[in-house]
Amino acid sequence: MPYSYEYPRPAVTVDSLIFNIEPHTGLEVLLIERAKAPFKDNWAIPGGFVDMDEDLIIAAKRELEEETGMQLEMLEEVGAFAKPDRDPRGRVISIAFWGIANKASHQLKAADDAKNYCWKNISTLPKLAFDHGAIIESALKAFRTKLLDQNFLKTHFIDTNSRKDLLLVCKQIFTNSNALEAFDYIEMILNNNSAPESRKLDSNMLHIFLK
Repeated sequence: MPYSYEYPRPAVTVDSLIFNIEPHTGLEVLLIERAKAPFKDNWAIPGGFVDMDEDLIIAAKRELEEETGMQLEMLEEVGAFAKPDRDPRGRVISIAFWGIANKASHQLKAADDAKNYCWKNISTLPKLAFDHGAIIESALKAFRTKLLDQNFLKTHFIDTNSRKDLLLVCKQIFTNSNALEAFDYIEMILNNNSAPESRKLDSNMLHIFLK
């Protein structure tokens, strides 16, 4: 590098959290089994270090492909995770992304820093490496707000059978007391032909979707 900074600098990583909506069982997340320390043999979200000349979103897609073989164009940023003790290797800040994929459309293979992969239902997640449990919780909040997007709903929950899956997903990601209320509200959005209006969140529902 032509310029050297004399003060300590944190390292930067990216993590890519990928959801799949599995018929009859609901929302799943793609995990890899780590082949190296730290957290060797533990399950984690696919991810790794950002190269010096690499944009974050490019790094996230690269790491996802290197570790699982998945190529996914649409990723959205979840946020930054930066607790000083989150990584035993030192000061590491991770930028997390999330996306949704149809797992039947992808031929996956564990490679690079991953020795295995699996799809795990979000209701039965194992103990995860680093702070990846917190990353999943944040991504679920993003997923909840995405359920207010009529185009997203029509893409993933368009037929009658998928409505049953939508109800199941609502039961997974909302509290028991709010799941049916959220489902009814989402159904109203799905059936509303006025797309701009359908994306406006009723103030009475705000606490359910964004908490």
